Amino acid sequence: METKLSSEDFERLARQCAEICEERKASDIRLYNVQETSVIADYYLICTAHSDPHIRAVSANIEKQLKNQNIYPRNVEGVPSSHWMVMDYGGLMIHIFHPDTRKYYCLEELWSDHEVLYQTTGEEET
Repeated sequence: METKLSSEDFERLARQCAEICEERKASDIRLYNVQETSVIADYYLICTAHSDPHIRAVSANIEKQLKNQNIYPRNVEGVPSSHWMVMDYGGLMIHIFHPDTRKYYCLEELWSDHEVLYQTTGEEET
């Protein structure tokens, strides 16, 4: 049975997913609170994984740990070889990028004026 989450639960879930990304050595992790402006989700999590296997490991670990809590994604788009995966958990959207793809799409620019709840620095910057 799938767990139903309240809006308060989504912030806790978003922070948990940011920590999972960090445990799996994703870099440049940013968690944005977009409740006031987005109709799609309350929180956006963006991180960088540095290879196709790394993208797969980060996404699989998120899915596994949340499944253990009976929390399942509504949808998952992309595959590691596309260099971008999106995991939709309703109130939380997770974007896992390859460094070049992340730099190309610059999603952070969309949310640059929003509250950042969690942030790490990235090693991919030169």
